[in-house]
Amino acid sequence: MTTKSMRRYVETLDAESSTSRSSIDGLEFRGLLSAILSLRKRSLKVAQKEEAETELKRCAMAVFVIREDEDPLQPAHDIWIGIEVVVKVALRWTGDLSRKEINAEFQRLMAIHLEEKFMAQSDMHSSELIKVIRTKGGATCQKTTDIMDTLDKTADIHVRRECVLKALIFFLGENADDLIKEYTDSDYAQRDLEQLTMAVLAIRGEGEGLREPPEDIGIVIEGVEVLHELTSVASACALLLGLIYVLNLAYPKPLRFTFEVLQKIIMQLDQHKMSIKVQNLYGRLQSLH
Repeated sequence: MTTKSMRRYVETLDAESSTSRSSIDGLEFRGLLSAILSLRKRSLKVAQKEEAETELKRCAMAVFVIREDEDPLQPAHDIWIGIEVVVKVALRWTGDLSRKEINAEFQRLMAIHLEEKFMAQSDMHSSELIKVIRTKGGATCQKTTDIMDTLDKTADIHVRRECVLKALIFFLGENADDLIKEYTDSDYAQRDLEQLTMAVLAIRGEGEGLREPPEDIGIVIEGVEVLHELTSVASACALLLGLIYVLNLAYPKPLRFTFEVLQKIIMQLDQHKMSIKVQNLYGRLQSLH
């Protein structure tokens, strides 16, 4: 959905006294997120600031009116929960989406400093995670051999953290490529963007492997690149987790165990209820400390 089409949609809502839930089911979360980010960028330009902020507020009002008209005894429609939160966050953020803003919003919501906690806990569990991962044979061993070899040969903290994260994903029976999308051509990455639901983008030089830090790192949500030029893959994973919390998004199903570990073991959030797989990993880590 473009900014212009969103404006027409909001104007239609303004003209209606009531709106049924069925009339909004076709509005895509991806399009609204893209339009909101576009409006936020325009609001930074003095000449367009007032118009862009007015459109954002009208969009917010339309969303909130629709939600108020819904039956409170019925479960809220997932897409509208996400849209409502996106609009609220967009209205609160006044500059370009940044690490600082995501960290601040996460701390406001959870009373925890996102990246600081993520890195500290990742490093604290790193040695134990490596020991546990090395004990697993079969397909996991085959998939992590090159990763663990790179880990053994590098002292770069960013590369080491990336290695541990990738090996952890394979250890959990999931695919690291589903989370960390690697490209050697930024133009090709842009062409592939719309196909990505939720991912970390890593642009590497031709022939470069894990031993070299990526040239650029970004985050994509629903086909929209919301952040780029990040410092490390680990930082991008932390910020993606933060965005999931801030925007009230669901974890991608192919990576549900990975994000559960990041949430409950690394960030120590909602630890009272873990899946059996994550509980077993947590128990093994505790026994090695």
